[in-house]
Amino acid sequence: MRKPPTDEQKAAAKEKRMKMGQLARQIGKMTDEQRADLAAGMNGIATIEGRRLSLHNTCMLALQIPNASVVGGFQQWKRAGRMVMKGQHGAAIWIPLGIPKAETA
Repeated sequence: MRKPPTDEQKAAAKEKRMKMGQLARQIGKMTDEQRADLAAGMNGIATIEGRRLSLHNTCMLALQIPNASVVGGFQQWKRAGRMVMKGQHGAAIWIPLGIPKAETA
């Protein structure tokens, strides 16, 4: 059974959400040309499964890990027969969650 998060874990999660929000706002303030230029510096980054990332997620990665070449989640790396190096940390990107039920009615 999973233990409830500690106050320290809650604070760390809140800080992480705040940082992600700041990055998203920073990208939102950019012009389309600035976003395209930022993404162009990443040379069309893709996931370990070969899918291209959206322009917004490419910009998110460019601001967090400018030298990233291939990205993926922990399980994606495992399925590819690779291992995440100890001490490595993930980067934040947006994932589609679908349309909220209130908007579909």
